[in-house]
Formats: sequence, structure tokens, C-alpha cells
Amino acid sequence: KKKMKLFWVALIAVGPVRVYGLDKKIFVVGSVNWDETTRVERLPKIGETVRARSRSCCAGGKGLNQGIAAVRLGVNGVKFIGRVGNDEAGVQILNEIGDEFDIKVIDKVCTGRGLVTLADDGQVYSVVLPGANFDGWQSRDACTEECSVLLLQREIPDEVNAHYAKLLNPTFCILDIGGSLDAELAAWCKEYVHCIAPNLHELQVLCQETQFTNEEHMIKSARALNFPFILLTCGKHGSYLIGRDIVLKQPAFPIDQVIDETGAGDAFRAAFATEIARLGNQNTETLAQALHFAAAAGALAVTRQGAVPSLPTRDQCQKLIIDTKGNFKARNLDLLKKEDTKWEFASRLNSMKARPDLFDKKKHDNTIAWIERQAQIPGLSFVDLNFPQHFQTSSVKQIKAALHKNKLKCGAICLRFPQIEFGQGALTNPNEKIRKKAQDLVLEAGKAAQALETNHVIVWPQFDGYDYPLSVDHFALWTRTVQSFQYICDALPELIISLEYKPTDEKTRYFAIPSAGAAVALAHDVQRVNFGLTIDVGHCLAAGENPAQSMALAASKNLLKGVQLNDWSRFGTEDGLVFGSCNYLAALDVLHVLKKANYDGHLYFDTFPRNEDPVAEADLNIRQVNTLLQRVTGTNFLSSLSKCQAQHDALALLNLVYHDQ
Repeated sequence: KKKMKLFWVALIAVGPVRVYGLDKKIFVVGSVNWDETTRVERLPKIGETVRARSRSCCAGGKGLNQGIAAVRLGVNGVKFIGRVGNDEAGVQILNEIGDEFDIKVIDKVCTGRGLVTLADDGQVYSVVLPGANFDGWQSRDACTEECSVLLLQREIPDEVNAHYAKLLNPTFCILDIGGSLDAELAAWCKEYVHCIAPNLHELQVLCQETQFTNEEHMIKSARALNFPFILLTCGKHGSYLIGRDIVLKQPAFPIDQVIDETGAGDAFRAAFATEIARLGNQNTETLAQALHFAAAAGALAVTRQGAVPSLPTRDQCQKLIIDTKGNFKARNLDLLKKEDTKWEFASRLNSMKARPDLFDKKKHDNTIAWIERQAQIPGLSFVDLNFPQHFQTSSVKQIKAALHKNKLKCGAICLRFPQIEFGQGALTNPNEKIRKKAQDLVLEAGKAAQALETNHVIVWPQFDGYDYPLSVDHFALWTRTVQSFQYICDALPELIISLEYKPTDEKTRYFAIPSAGAAVALAHDVQRVNFGLTIDVGHCLAAGENPAQSMALAASKNLLKGVQLNDWSRFGTEDGLVFGSCNYLAALDVLHVLKKANYDGHLYFDTFPRNEDPVAEADLNIRQVNTLLQRVTGTNFLSSLSKCQAQHDALALLNLVYHDQ
């Protein structure tokens, strides 16, 4: 007990020792708990009993955690308001904290208790007995001090939060949604709360969504709550600050081992609050800096056991930021779509092998030479690379240098599973070791993507399926597909992982995911915000689909992450012809849908020039899109098209397209 008291004295003393420009008052009104942590190997399933390894006790509660975190992060004066009962736990908490915080003792009420079950992987189950946190607020504190930032949580009565929000009238008020999801947010929140701070599950409850299909769905749902800011934590997937006209995405800092997640959210929110107070405004740069600092605090908090003992100091947070060389900064996603989106283009790199008579094949039959050849294509901005094939003759460093030299960018990394290893299936292979090897190959592709500064990995599972009916367990095939993509998305949270589906191929007669509908159903089951779809025009035609309809379906679910353009001369042949050369009406439909959906990715030409100059063919593809786009976006055309579609008038449409110039 003596050692613990000395620890707490040192903990509280950290704040006044150094001055960080934090003279503005931060108020924390919230809960005080005595946490009892039981350590287990893994969390029990429903109805299961597991044996505990150890038990420990320490002070905690969201309010106290955030108050102490603010002190440790350098605030020169934190005002904390809380309640404990007149019992052994309350006395011990007061003895250890001293007089730093304004904690009142309430007679005939027990101190709040946090019952925590902690697994070896750092995951927790928590149950809170409110005690004085709910039953100790018959009298309220009178506060006349100026408040810069106010931190509130839902482990105390809602009317108490309302009282102090109105009384203190802070410049910036943050409401931690954790603690109670039983009640909707009261009307006072919209007037006095500037920022709500849920985790992903809590946001789903607030938005009345069982799940978010992807990142854009999540952001739109959050904005619909109509708060100035939503500070969202997603664990190892990082965090977001979602405003009315800004979205900042903050990656999680890499941590060697997660010990205990109990206090990480409190450290994160307190760190964000301290930076907002220190910097004194809410412009984009300040918000991004605050989010970055908060991520460092949250990351450090999971490396120690116990809520309060894990709370980091400002020096520790700054050291982590320095040690990671300023990486892992927040990015402005800029999701506000612009109607005048100008698309950029990429073209199939392997097409550059065609017509070797036009270049010296002996000297130029490699990835770097093909990049140099693509650099000759007017209007080309991106290069999409196949993994691992395009990295077998050239290193990531060499490819990056070649892209830079030729003023090109990497658009995406596209998986091509080697047949010798994965011919019987990759992500759905019945052998678990081979499935794991396929998954790990995708993770390697993700590393290449990050090194080449793209955030998109496209997975074409060309061997995931079967040739003969009755030869596979369809239920198992689906489950393996779902689980593989869940694993990949979780391991690469900063990247978009998109599936390129196809109905049939000489390598796989029946694909596991053969259609747009099946792909959307897969996304529903994968349940990851960084999962999406890449839609290939030719693959849609092979599936008997109208490509524009498939793209509209994906876009309506916020799943459309990639588009590959080409054309087929007849059903069942993978011609890879110039876009719009055979199916002109369908090509116009595709561009019309993409503009209407505000698609903001690049357009990739997945074509196969066998006899044509591949550079001239790619140039023609770009000019073809621009020509068709000019027509389908013309004011007169759009006006007439709208009338045709409103009446489902096919003849009027055909006259418009083919005869009314």
C-alpha cells in the first residue's frame, strides 16, 4: 500500500513539474471506481467457465482515468469532480490520490466498482457497479472558474453531465459515449457538446446500424448524428475525427505486444483534449496534430496492465512520435465529393510486352522497361502492378525509382496467386496451411503497396472456386472466403482491400464469388470498413450483367473502390478490346453511372492488344473515355436522358444516342 501511495503521489506530481503551455483549465466530471481485474488466458464464451490466473486491484473509472491522464500529459491544473462512497475502497482511493482532485465522500453509498476480466491478448470484458457514481450527486459543486475543455462520460447520471456542461460553458466539450448505451443522447447534448467520442460499437448503436458496410457508410452515418465532431476509436484499426466538412483518419501506432486495453480509450481522449486546450483552436492542422498525439497516448496505454498505471506522460508520447519518425500521422480523407471530378488513368502493364518488334525485347523485357514504355502514353498517371510477378525481376526500391523518374504513381497492387502453389485454391484452399500462406502473400502485397505509396490492394482469387458441381462444400467455401478477407482487412487496416470478382475462367470454371450480387453479399458478411469491390467490365459481361448496373449496386453500398475498363466482342470470350469498341451503349451507361456515383478512383484499362502497338492502344483508350464522357455529361444530352429514363422510353433513348447529335 505504501508503494502504491508513493506511485500515485509521483503520478499526480508529473503535471506541475514541467510547463507545456497548458495553463488553460481542463475540467473532468466523471466516475471513480475501484477496479478489480481478473487475469485469464482467454475470455470465456457465453455459458463457459474459465480458470483465473491472478487478481489485482487499483483505482479507475473513466472520469478518474481521464483526469489523471490529463495531469500526466502536462496540464497545469486539472479540475476533477467525482464521488466515492464512505467505505474501504473509497478511503483507499482518497488516501492514494491526496488532495489533488475534488472527490466528495457520500455516506450510505458504496464506491463504484469495475469488474474487469483481462485476457492474455489484451482484450477485456468489463462490468461496472455504479455506486456513488450514480447515487452521490444530490448536491452539485459550484464552479466559477473559466473552462477551456470539459471532459464528460456516461458513467454518471445524464442530468449531472448536463448541469456541468451548462454551468461551465466550455470552449470545447467532449462527451465520452462509453458507460451507458441504454439511453439516447439527450437534447442538451446538441446545444452544449462539441464532440462525442464513441468506439466503433457505440457508434453503430447510436446510428442504429447493425454494422457499417464500409468506411464511407460509417462516415455518412456518423455525420447524420449532427454533431460538430465525432472522435471515433477503432482499436488496432486506428481512429477518426469526423466533422461536418472534414474527415481525418489516424492510423494506430505499431505496438510489439498488447498487455491491457482497459485505459487506452481514456488516455486517447484525454490526450486529444489536452492538445485542443494547448493549441487553442480547431483548425484542420490543430485537429490533425491532436489526433496524432492522442493515438500515441492510446498506443502506449495498452503496453501496461491496469488503467491508471498504464497512462503515459507527455514525454513518453512525444518520444514515441519521434521514434516513429513522424510517421502514422492523420490523413485528411477529403470525402466531400466534387461534381467536376477529373479521372486519371492506368493501363495494363503486361500489355507492354506486346509487339516486341517495336522495341529491343532482350534489353527491355522486365518491369522497369514496361514502366518506361507506359510513360510514353499521353495522359497516363498511374501504374497498377501485379504481385508478386512484377516484383520478381525488379525490387520495390527500383520500381519506386522508375515510377518517380517517369513521373508516374502506383495506382494499386494486384494479387496474382502463383498456380504452382495455389492451383487448388488460395484463400479457400481446404489445407489451412496453404490458406494461411495465401493470406500472408496478400499481406506482403500490402507492404509493397505502402512502400509505393498507394492504399489499394486488389485481390483477384483466380483459383478460388471449382470445376465440377458437387466437388466442393459450398458452405465451407463461403466461410473460408469470408474469414480470409476478414483476416487480411484486420491485418492491413490502413489499406483498401478490394475483391475483383469473375464468373468463370479457364483456371476456375465456377468462381467462389461469381457475380456482383455475390460480391455485395460477401462484403455484408466480411463486415470490414476497408473492404470493397473492383469491377471489371469484361467480367460483368461474362456474368451476363450490365456493367453499369453492377457498378451502381456496388456504389449504392459504398463498395466501389476500383474500375477496370475494356470490351468484349461476344459472350464467353475474354477479348480485352478497346473500351466502347463493341458495346457502345453499355460504355456510355458505365460512364454515366460513375459520374452519378461521384466515383473518385482512377480508371484502369484491362485490355489485351495482341497485334496493336500497346502504347497507341492505351492512348486510344484514354481518348475514347474522354470523348464518350464529353458526350454523356453534356447539358442537352443529360436533360434528354433524364426524360428518357423517367419514362423508361427505350426508343427515345436510342434516337438520342445514335441519331440526335
